[in-house]
Amino acid sequence: MRIRNLIILASAQALGNAGLSLVILLGGLIGANLAPSPTLATLPTSLHILGVALATVPAALAMQRFGRLRGFVVAAIMAAFAAIMAADAIIQHNFGLLCLAMLLIGVNGAFVQQYRFAASESVPTKYAGRAVSVVLIGGILSGLLGPQLAEHATSIIASSAYAGAFIGLAVCYGITAALLSYLTEPLPSMGAQLPARPLRQIVQQPLLIIAVLAGAIGYAVMGLMMTAAPLQMVRVNSFTLPDTAWVIESHFIAMFLPSLFTSLLIDRLGILRMMLAGIICLVICAIIGLFSQHLLHYWATMLLLGLGWNLLFVGGTVLLAQVYRPSERFKVQAANDFVIFGVQACASLLAGSLLFSAGWVVLCLITIPLLLVMIGTLWVMRQHLTPLA
Repeated sequence: MRIRNLIILASAQALGNAGLSLVILLGGLIGANLAPSPTLATLPTSLHILGVALATVPAALAMQRFGRLRGFVVAAIMAAFAAIMAADAIIQHNFGLLCLAMLLIGVNGAFVQQYRFAASESVPTKYAGRAVSVVLIGGILSGLLGPQLAEHATSIIASSAYAGAFIGLAVCYGITAALLSYLTEPLPSMGAQLPARPLRQIVQQPLLIIAVLAGAIGYAVMGLMMTAAPLQMVRVNSFTLPDTAWVIESHFIAMFLPSLFTSLLIDRLGILRMMLAGIICLVICAIIGLFSQHLLHYWATMLLLGLGWNLLFVGGTVLLAQVYRPSERFKVQAANDFVIFGVQACASLLAGSLLFSAGWVVLCLITIPLLLVMIGTLWVMRQHLTPLA
């Protein structure tokens, strides 16, 4: 087991994923200040996620040709320049430039999402779940780092507090690139000699359908509620930025802290029961969200949202690793991430217009049918998960 790779990837996850928590917290608020229409407030956040979706296939192809190390390092450096561009856009009050910067930061996010696959390739197959969990643990720090930059990087550019946060983010990306330069390329397994099957044949496997749907629905629910929450709290309920930052920090901790014991849950409960537990968390999250007029309601909603996402996403990631051959990994990983982040981008873009046109309660209610689809899929395909349950 390549322990050094896991440590590097977990550290890179902590620093490289800080952009996500920062964009989630500030993207809608900055957009509301700069956008020509309130309904476009979440466009910068949505473009960040769209950048992830659009770059999934190019990222996989680039790493297949040049290796994971080069791909990760170049992407982190590009993200550092994009963060500086975002800071400049905020200073100039240039909404178009801000959107472009967010899109480019999102491109790096596609490479960050590949950290978990690089981790699973660095260990024997039976330890893949644990390796993914170790890397996702780095997200705990990223969930704290982004909001802390938003609160405490104001002194960097006194005239524009939000711009200072993105300068701090650029530094994080620079450190990430330096760390990743020490990464060792995962060794190809003997299975890599098996011929690659056509993608249309691979996607017909029930386990792959479950894996992709788990990631897509988990991210769709989170994309709706997580993107809208800061706007709802600050613009509708008039909570302070520190209060909102605390809620978002708690959400990101709930997203990644369960990774400390997710592999144990898989061993004890099986993937099916773990995914059902994630769905139950998300349903309770939506119900609490219907009564979210107090700070603790938002806190509990975001906490359960993060926990439910983790259980679904990790379960889906572990399932995905079981349905492709080593020679097929890049195209299957790219297709999986393209679907789930494309869905999340649509959900986050819809979040702003839904929030301002229909309200927070309607937004929460919309998540219920999505979760029912996931429950129905698990029920119909439960026999394929029985050996894993």
